[in-house]
Amino acid sequence: METKTILLLGSDGYLGHYLTMKLENDGHAVVTLDSLRRRRLMEKYGMNSVIPYELNADIIMDVQNYFGMKEVLKNVKPDVIVNLAQEQCPGLSMLNFEEAADTQINNIKAALSLYWAVKEIDYTIPIVQAGTLGEFGYENPELVFDGQSFVDQGRMGTASFYHISKNQITLNSIYCSKIWGLNIIDIQQTIVEGAREGVPLYYDGIFGTVVNRLMTQAITGEVLRYGTGNIRRSFLSLEDSMEAFKTMIKNADKVEGYLSVNQFDPESVRSINELIDIVIREAHEYGLEPTVKNIPNPRIEKENNEVNVEFKILPSFGFKPKVTVEDEIKHSFPLLLEYKNNIHREKIMPPKFKGWEKPKKKIKVKSRL
Repeated sequence: METKTILLLGSDGYLGHYLTMKLENDGHAVVTLDSLRRRRLMEKYGMNSVIPYELNADIIMDVQNYFGMKEVLKNVKPDVIVNLAQEQCPGLSMLNFEEAADTQINNIKAALSLYWAVKEIDYTIPIVQAGTLGEFGYENPELVFDGQSFVDQGRMGTASFYHISKNQITLNSIYCSKIWGLNIIDIQQTIVEGAREGVPLYYDGIFGTVVNRLMTQAITGEVLRYGTGNIRRSFLSLEDSMEAFKTMIKNADKVEGYLSVNQFDPESVRSINELIDIVIREAHEYGLEPTVKNIPNPRIEKENNEVNVEFKILPSFGFKPKVTVEDEIKHSFPLLLEYKNNIHREKIMPPKFKGWEKPKKKIKVKSRL
């Protein structure tokens, strides 16, 4: 197998840690870079990872630093750049005005800084970046075509300010590929779940993703069901997420311009209610008897939605989903139990997301004139 020099941005996060391990195990030379933004945010809100993890950054620098990125590219001379340097947290982006603005500035400016630096140093270096199927939204039941951006399909998701930042990154990606000839592969993933030793795992009401939250909640004795629990998504195992990145890194030189690639597991489409049942069954295997508590959904999401996604580009490069959401839960549960003392019940309840609140009615003021 051909080995490559890979510059991995956002290396200290959930995906970044595990992808570094995977790429190094395959013999690639991986240079890691991170701003440590997630660590600062976790400290700011008093949150923690269930799984202990070490710092994973050869270079500590913000990707927004355009001049710094130019120097990094000159020195590293990567064959491929993997861009995970985005704050991938819908809840944080809807928490308040400050976090909404910071999420968009961080995500959009960092990506644009990278594109501009690549254009100046070597426009032929391919970029593989983390997208999201949330860019297309789940309000429209029609098929999400593979290989086409949300612009091509005339559909844009409205789930959060984070997702809007991803839409803008896509627009900038398309534009930079057209005017500068950049080669950018956008892997549009669904929700990634799973626990691994040495990889951070967030479980709280702001940063935690749904399956990881449900598993840790079950361990503490009470699972939270948001709303009716009828919302459906496709869930990706952490293992399959990594394999998709590896597949496109391997084939990055075959892609010209901008390419949107769906990563979708048709065997892992589940409702929240189905996930709760799976998690509780797994908890029973360890002698746990968690209960379910119904709470209002703190997010604005369409209930009883369809999940209709075309999935052909990754398979054309030889990728095939191997780990279902049930497999991932079964694999992850014993590791989470090992670190159960790091799960703090008071951090599980979701906060008040001001961005998802309904606007207050306008107060009519009688004129004194």
